[in-house]
Amino acid sequence: MALKGRDAAAQGAARRVILLGASNLTRGCHTVLQLARQAWGGPLDVLAAWGRGRSYGWNSRLFGRELPGIVACGLWPALAARPRVPLAALITDIGNDLLYGAETEQIAAWVELCVARLAEAGARTTMTMMPMANLETLSPARFNFFRRILFPHRPLELATVVAGARDLDARLRTLVARYEVTMIEQRTDWYGLDPIHLAQKNWRRAWREIIFSWNAAMPANVRVQRSLTRWLRLHALNQEALRRFGRARTTSQPVARLWNDVTLSLY
Repeated sequence: MALKGRDAAAQGAARRVILLGASNLTRGCHTVLQLARQAWGGPLDVLAAWGRGRSYGWNSRLFGRELPGIVACGLWPALAARPRVPLAALITDIGNDLLYGAETEQIAAWVELCVARLAEAGARTTMTMMPMANLETLSPARFNFFRRILFPHRPLELATVVAGARDLDARLRTLVARYEVTMIEQRTDWYGLDPIHLAQKNWRRAWREIIFSWNAAMPANVRVQRSLTRWLRLHALNQEALRRFGRARTTSQPVARLWNDVTLSLY
């Protein structure tokens, strides 16, 4: 389908989904999109701000790629320009900014800005909480192992990260109560050795519980088809605005049409 046709499909979609997150959302995007399609119906217009290492408020860099903070990306003006239809939203992967050194008050303010914008748009919003059970039981040796892999240039201390996570978690709980957001507690059995990334073998189970909070009437038996080709295609798509090795790149949105009834825009 030509880009003009994709844009028309997005504008004429019967329902809409907003997805905000970082590594977990990016890694599991193929599963999440299938479940969103089943839980929320269609034709479906998906606006997503994801990306490994994504920050809610700051520009984030990873392997030469730089993305704007979620609160400042083009998703919000794109949402405002679209006609109002039933809207569901997911806010996840909030803890990255702790590891970047942001203050918990600032992180909570960024997240609240997203929640407030979604509430104004009439969204049914779900937020995943911090994986506190994982962090509270994390040994210093395991913490340092993953810190060297995931954040090698940041001198992080386990006690500081856990204290920040506790404070941020408390702020998020106040926030979800204020805005009547659905809160999803993250289960320890969704994870493996890695304390912050969902284990791939548990993606279907974990994302089903998270996404189906939009629609409690969904059946227990849902189908999630594995497709390496489509997964690779999704990971090759570009956000509307990014920088690669310092060079700005702009990609027109929507960027893809999936399953004939899902239009995807990335920001």
